[in-house]
Amino acid sequence: MSDEVINEMQEQEAEETEARVMDILTNDPSDPVQLEGYDVYVMFQRPAFKEKYRHRAWASKKLKEFGYTDAEAEDPDLAYFVRSWGAVNSHVVKLFYKSDTGSHTLGGEKYAEYSFNAETDLDYGSVFEKYTIEEVYNNNQPEDSFVAAGIIAYTRWVEKFTLTGDDIKNS
Repeated sequence: MSDEVINEMQEQEAEETEARVMDILTNDPSDPVQLEGYDVYVMFQRPAFKEKYRHRAWASKKLKEFGYTDAEAEDPDLAYFVRSWGAVNSHVVKLFYKSDTGSHTLGGEKYAEYSFNAETDLDYGSVFEKYTIEEVYNNNQPEDSFVAAGIIAYTRWVEKFTLTGDDIKNS
């Protein structure tokens, strides 16, 4: 490879690293991300420190509701799934569903923002949890598949905070 090609590659890598660092520093909400297999888009944003731990407590509480005293030992796959759901809950700041009357155009279709008010929607800890229960579970659809789609989208979004192969812990 010529020195010119190597220099261009190094410059491109430096620009990509700089863009990732700026994403980390600004903490702007993501662009809408469609959940695979669903007419639902979500926007992610890293939560405040206090909120992140509130959702970790939510996951622990859910596992206890399921009857586990030590879910990590009793059913590690379920524990991982519920903790991942808690991470998604804490990072989804907006959720949009397909609607003919929606005011947002995403992917060429009309979508409406799903309403969530932490002060009045006391049965739920987040907009993602509320939608999962109210619109998926209560309509006899498999909520685990919906949550899994959220986890996949979240995992892909978190990848942008990876620098030189090391994950940014506790994003």
